[in-house]
Amino acid sequence: MQTHTLIFSVPKLQIPEVLTIEFVINIIKNDLASIDYFGFEIDNQADYTDFEQQEVNDKNTYIDFNFSTPNVVEYKALSKTEIDTLILEIIENSESIELRADHKDVTIYL
Repeated sequence: MQTHTLIFSVPKLQIPEVLTIEFVINIIKNDLASIDYFGFEIDNQADYTDFEQQEVNDKNTYIDFNFSTPNVVEYKALSKTEIDTLILEIIENSESIELRADHKDVTIYL
């Protein structure tokens, strides 16, 4: 199994008190998110953040997906549409989905 991290960003938004996967799916399907990162799992994202990046981070909401696939994913070969389709298929086929959120960001384990 290969472990992946996919990070979408959207302009800072209000995360509902009762967060559902449908909320996230709607963001993806309505093409409201940009891809910030897609690759191997990041150990600690704070290790990669400097002051200028922190200013950008404060203005955005990040939706982090953490998942595994049995096959290698060629990250750079996929278009935004293909990545959206991939994550929607993984969500649809997930046996369990764990959603975590704070006042600003969402983390999803599939």
